[in-house]
Amino acid sequence: NPNDFKRVIEKETGIELGWFMNEWINTIHHVDYAVSNVASEGDSTQVRLVNLGTMPMPTEVYVTYKDGNSEIFYFPLRIMRGVKTEFGSTKATLVSDWPWTNPSKEFVIPKPLNSIRSIEINKSRRVPDINRENDKWNNQ
Repeated sequence: NPNDFKRVIEKETGIELGWFMNEWINTIHHVDYAVSNVASEGDSTQVRLVNLGTMPMPTEVYVTYKDGNSEIFYFPLRIMRGVKTEFGSTKATLVSDWPWTNPSKEFVIPKPLNSIRSIEINKSRRVPDINRENDKWNNQ
């Protein structure tokens, strides 16, 4: 039954999934995260993300630098009571959790703005975000 399925996944991942099952099965909520603002802060870059949707989801932010390197910043949800730290062969930088009731989250990339090519939420497309057009910021 569905509860057995949930328990097996929770045991294997170490992450609480009650919130996930409720959102996907018992609601018509949707996911829509966006890159709201990117600003220079001396030798670092301040990024503001917003949740325009009605469903909480952990968030992956992919940063591509002009030198060709890239980095993933990962924002778990507090209600998960656990974290994921690897994305394929890439380790992510864990950022403090994003309480699902907060409409926005800010974080700092410890590199200057002029070294960043792009910032993109959910580049892997594992999360069905309804508006992909607001998921990416490009530094032209």
